Amino acid sequence: MYSDYKTYADVKAIEKWEPTPVILDECFVALSSYEYKNRNRKVKFCELPVSCKNVLKTGTDVGFALSHRILFLAAARLGVGCFLLGKLQDDVLKGKLCREAYDEGRYIAMNGYDFIGLMMEYVAVCSMLGHTEFLRRDWLEESIRHQTTAGCFNDPSNAIDKDVSHEMERPCDMHVTGVSVAAITSAVRWILETDYFSDNTIYEDKKMPLLPFLRRDYLINSD
Repeated sequence: MYSDYKTYADVKAIEKWEPTPVILDECFVALSSYEYKNRNRKVKFCELPVSCKNVLKTGTDVGFALSHRILFLAAARLGVGCFLLGKLQDDVLKGKLCREAYDEGRYIAMNGYDFIGLMMEYVAVCSMLGHTEFLRRDWLEESIRHQTTAGCFNDPSNAIDKDVSHEMERPCDMHVTGVSVAAITSAVRWILETDYFSDNTIYEDKKMPLLPFLRRDYLINSD
């Protein structure tokens, strides 16, 4: 499915792929602006520039370009509460992109987890959208293996990136830390909802009064 692994490493050249960081920023600004303008009414469909819809539908199907397309769908669905292409179209595209992300995650794992930041970004975003197959013990344990004594996470392949702090005992990568924490949080939530949330008992457990709020329903009513 993918090219030689040395060639695959080119996924870090994010300016080559669609959406580029510049286009993605413009689309997030458009999404945020649309939410603000319509803050007093319930929005079901976000009207965004055609360029944003085009990269969502036909952008690059690998690497950070793929994860950012999924992230944009998640921001609209979970953050704003609207559809970008339509309910059915968004759901179909979400499933397609997360399937591709899962296959790529397996490919990364098979080749030594060099791109742990990208993998955890896939885990975090797709699991938030309901794809619990991403919450694999081996993937999450690999992420935790890169946690520093300070609590943050590092990515050896990013040791010279400009956003890496060397003040800790081991390098602390802000991106890897953010996506790893998000992925682990999603796993914890799934465990709580699956193993501890019983409709017959959870709301009667006075020791955990806040846990029911973790059962937030992300499905948007289509009518």
